[in-house]
Amino acid sequence: MIDSKRFVASLKHFQQAGFVFAKPGEKIWILSAPDPTRSNLNTITDVRKISDTLYELTVKSKLTGNIKKGDLVENKTFNPHTFVVQNCTIRNHRARNIVLKTPGKIVIRNTYFQSMMASILIRGEAMQWFESGAVNNVLIENNHFENCTLGGGNQSILLISPRLNSRFDPIILFDKNIVFRNNTINTFHYNIVDADRVENLTITGNTILLNKDYPPFNNKKQAFVTKKCQNVFIKDNSITE
Repeated sequence: MIDSKRFVASLKHFQQAGFVFAKPGEKIWILSAPDPTRSNLNTITDVRKISDTLYELTVKSKLTGNIKKGDLVENKTFNPHTFVVQNCTIRNHRARNIVLKTPGKIVIRNTYFQSMMASILIRGEAMQWFESGAVNNVLIENNHFENCTLGGGNQSILLISPRLNSRFDPIILFDKNIVFRNNTINTFHYNIVDADRVENLTITGNTILLNKDYPPFNNKKQAFVTKKCQNVFIKDNSITE
């Protein structure tokens, strides 16, 4: 932090070097540790490039508090208002099929999935890749998941797992309003949903068909795992062995 309206931000991953993070007129969130919520909104008025990874940012309103090393800056303007995947086939990926990170409305519907790792990953991340943050409105419905997570590692088909640096509180709720409903999952293992720090999670009407196409990862018969979540609603899901 230089003064009440200026601070220096760094691009942390080497593959981001030279990337234009923000322009005058765009809105940003400043996430001040230990709270990971988007509570500090401001507008960029000037950007001065110091190097390929360092930028001096000037904002319209006075900064609240003292920006510290390890705090995060997210460009709100860069995020789409709505993201829709519908009537698609997504398969043969080495890793995940979709990684969701926008705070706008997200709809994943009537789509066929097959993946080597988690089929749908929701992860605000600031430890390695330094990508965008939490989701606020996600609907995943009427999709078909076929033998996902073939690469092993005990990953679930829907994995919600924020990873921020150690200065952020690991207990505070992060992602919000996620609905996983009326999906068909043809799978060789029980790992369907694994959710960490979600507020308002609904898992309803899903049909799980267990097959013997591949050996299961483990002997645990636990389809849905929640950790440090609040307002979780699980109902009318069926499992056929």
